[in-house]
Amino acid sequence: MKLFTKTDWKLKSDECETAIEELKKQNDSVAAALAKLDRQVKLKEGQIVQLRSRQREIHEKCELEQLKLPTVNDPMDTGSSSQELVLDYNQLSEIYLKEVRLSDRDKLEAEFKQKIGTLMAEIERTAPNLKALDQYEALQTKEKEVSEKFEAARKEEREVADKYNSVKQRRY
Repeated sequence: MKLFTKTDWKLKSDECETAIEELKKQNDSVAAALAKLDRQVKLKEGQIVQLRSRQREIHEKCELEQLKLPTVNDPMDTGSSSQELVLDYNQLSEIYLKEVRLSDRDKLEAEFKQKIGTLMAEIERTAPNLKALDQYEALQTKEKEVSEKFEAARKEEREVADKYNSVKQRRY
């Protein structure tokens, strides 16, 4: 059996301290990486919350404008409005289905807004003024009523005039 000397113990102690220092450095680097990943996760969670909020706003705007969005019909759907809306993207072309950078998405959004603006202008230009159309229909109805009353009054006037003339001829 070999006995360890003081120098042997000193060397072993130095080796252990070196190993401990390396493990501490690794622990610090892992802790830093973990903190960085935690920040990234929190950032992504914040982005998800913002995107869900934006999706909810868009959905509410579509409901206000009475636009029907294509949704996936879930057999488990009970009609509860608290469930998250699941949209059906099958009708979209490949251009819109692939992952898009934020700048490209802004360009697509601007393009969509321009198309919508063009279509809205065309609709406003070609569609008659509905209020004027309603007023025109009301005037036609009123004119018909007045014409019917006028014809009834004219008929009554003829009958009275005929009776008057018949009495007048009998007397003379």
